[in-house]
Amino acid sequence: AMDFLQDLSAAALVTGTAIGGGFLALPHAVAPAGFLPSAAVMTLCWLVLLVQAYLCIDLICVTRNEPCSQASNRGYWTLARRAGGVPAQILVGTIFLCLVVATLVSQIAKIAEILASCSIPYWAACAATAGIFTLFTPA
Repeated sequence: AMDFLQDLSAAALVTGTAIGGGFLALPHAVAPAGFLPSAAVMTLCWLVLLVQAYLCIDLICVTRNEPCSQASNRGYWTLARRAGGVPAQILVGTIFLCLVVATLVSQIAKIAEILASCSIPYWAACAATAGIFTLFTPA
């Protein structure tokens, strides 16, 4: 029963990560291109996410029975190192950092856009939003 709950938790985490705000906005972004190009782009995105999920599942299953310690966890960073060495670890870390920064910038920009509609200068709204996000960042 405990393994099932851990598997369910991992599946929910991967699903929540894959279906983020950007992915939900993708149909709206590609719609002006028309149905067929939009369907092709959406299918390509789905295939990329599917391959990524299968690669993660494979690596997790391979390392599932290995002992886990504080120094060696089973995050993407460790899985990448086990799969492709240090170059893969650096690549995955860089891609993950870019994803996190892009997500943060898009959230700050959208919140600032909403605040700017309330007669607050856009630059001030961006600064205030970034400042508020900073309050929730652990030191």
